[in-house]
Formats: sequence, structure tokens, C-alpha cells
Amino acid sequence: MSHRTFYDFDWDPNKARANPPGNPRLRGCAALAANDTGDAMKDRYDFSKGERGKFYRYDAVFRLPVYLDDEVQSYLAARAEAKGVEFSDLVNDLLKREIDIIEAVK
Repeated sequence: MSHRTFYDFDWDPNKARANPPGNPRLRGCAALAANDTGDAMKDRYDFSKGERGKFYRYDAVFRLPVYLDDEVQSYLAARAEAKGVEFSDLVNDLLKREIDIIEAVK
């Protein structure tokens, strides 16, 4: 008997549905299969009219996404609402206090 993982499945685009029940990560697989021409990329692309750096912004700020556990997010959201402050302001204040404590112990 072999052990199967999430990625071990038999793909049959004829049996695929647009919105399979269960895992939401699989939604839309049938639509992707229907549009699949078999060739992932062309042999050649023409970039002669391309503009280097068109979307580059020297002053762009990248914000890292932070993913909180459901319980933590629910608790902090309730605290922010009770205090009448923005969620991100509350989280930043808590993290700044934690940094201050860490630095004080050094």
C-alpha cells in the first residue's frame, strides 16, 4: 500500500468541476484546464517595444504581510475595537512594547 499526499492525485480535466467541494485551493482548476493549450510558453517573445523600469518606483515601500493565528487575530481585533483604535496601530504598539522589553533585558 502506498502513501498518498495532497499532491498525489489523478487529474482528469473531463471530470473536473469549476468549484470542487472541500479544499478551496483547488477551486478554478477546471477553468485552468479548459484554457490550457498544452504549451506553457511561446518559443519567442518580442520585447522590442518594451520600456525598462516602467513600473519601478524609487520611493515604493514594501509592507510585509503578517499572518496571525485566528485566535490571536480575533482577540486583538476585539481589543482594538474596544479601545477605538485601528487594528494595525494596536499591533504596532504591542510589538514596540515587546521590543522595548527585549532591549531593556539585554
